[in-house]
Amino acid sequence: MLVRPALLIVPMGVAVLAAAFVIGSLLYWSALQVDIVAGANQKKILSAALERSLARIAKDQEASTVWDDAIVRTHPPDPDWLDANMGIWMHTYYGHDQTYVLDDNDKPIYAMVDGRRSAPQSFSAIGIAASSLVKKLRQKMAIGIVPAADDALSVGAADIAVVSGHPAIISAKPIISDTGKMPQAPGSEYVHISVRYLDGGFISRLQTDYSLDSARFSWNDRHTETETSLPYRTDNGEVVGYLIWSPYRPGSVLRGLLQPALSVALCGIALIMGVLVLLLRSGATALRASEAKARHLAEHDPLTDLPNRILFDNRLDVLFREALATRANLALLTLDLDRFKLVNDWLGHPAGDELLRQVAGRLCRTVRGSDLVARLGGDEFCVILPSAADPFLHEVCSRLLAAINEPFEVLGRDVSIGVSIGVAVAPDHAIDKEELIRRSDLALYAAKRNGRGRYVRFSRSLERDTQGDRQDQPAFSLAAEGLRTA
Repeated sequence: MLVRPALLIVPMGVAVLAAAFVIGSLLYWSALQVDIVAGANQKKILSAALERSLARIAKDQEASTVWDDAIVRTHPPDPDWLDANMGIWMHTYYGHDQTYVLDDNDKPIYAMVDGRRSAPQSFSAIGIAASSLVKKLRQKMAIGIVPAADDALSVGAADIAVVSGHPAIISAKPIISDTGKMPQAPGSEYVHISVRYLDGGFISRLQTDYSLDSARFSWNDRHTETETSLPYRTDNGEVVGYLIWSPYRPGSVLRGLLQPALSVALCGIALIMGVLVLLLRSGATALRASEAKARHLAEHDPLTDLPNRILFDNRLDVLFREALATRANLALLTLDLDRFKLVNDWLGHPAGDELLRQVAGRLCRTVRGSDLVARLGGDEFCVILPSAADPFLHEVCSRLLAAINEPFEVLGRDVSIGVSIGVAVAPDHAIDKEELIRRSDLALYAAKRNGRGRYVRFSRSLERDTQGDRQDQPAFSLAAEGLRTA
């Protein structure tokens, strides 16, 4: 008796699902353990980086504190020298945020805060935390403790504290002779104190150096499940804040890489079908993009990327019907550049093309986003203004004239042209699209005939003048009179 394949689907499906559950569980558990180990190692690395930062600040200080000149320039203090070598220089070169110099009585004689010289009394902001470090430093020097690190030039004392609302490293170093030719009595050494904030720029550098993701400082240990934290602790174990970041999770990455292979094994047929669907969808998307590009090329001028005559006619058709239905004004502006032929003749067609591109840009920036600017050919442009009341129409025409009258820089030369504008408004001047275009052209002809560099609004007299070949029609120009008000 043959078993129909359809009857095997359920048990095979259950077996596959069970195997997938076991494999998936093992994969998840293994990835979790790897992530835990990786997170612990990253914490160790950052803890060591914090310790190195403590040592680095002390090493930075030794560049200026182990120096005969430093003893001379602090007895008495030379503020400008201290700025250039112990204060502002420490900020600009090493990134230290605050610097102080104390005399042999632990009285501040110099201060730099956030890159600027400050009053020595500003030391009071870190006085409590710094004083204990200075005391510890003087005790070390009194009993002759030598530097712990082989590359250290002098003993020091450092700790973490809150300074001016920031978690910070405070480091104290004695100012001593580098040649040994300027001995000082024990306890008479001046002390240099540097402060480096542990938020802001410090965290940004950690983020860059150790590829930390979303690193930030927080005063408390509240963070999301995908984040972890490292406390900033003082020497006595007090926590002053936390470095929080999203740790690198190699186990999760590995799990993500293996899951597709597992999915392929369990869902091969579905994946193949999915790939086919994606290919078909990709092909359809590419076809739509190609059609959209072809349609754009068919409807836009290749030189200026403005709508061409085809798109202009279609949009005017739609907007004209809407204007008739709503009784709202629809203005058509026909523009022709003045003296454009001279640019072509004198500077050549490349200059003319560049000028047309710049003109197109100025026209688009002058009108509203809802208006349409089109190039119909040569140096002829059209602007469609929906819902254009007379005062607004006058304002737009004025702005267009002013914009084109401004000189253009074309191929390294200043070029001055102008523009003539013919205006027709539906439904006042026309009840069909072709009539609106024709009457806008009549107004443009009148503007060119009456001196150029102006706009003319269509009137019945223009049509009579054209039919009778008269030359005395009135022009509405910026220099004469404007549009009628609504």
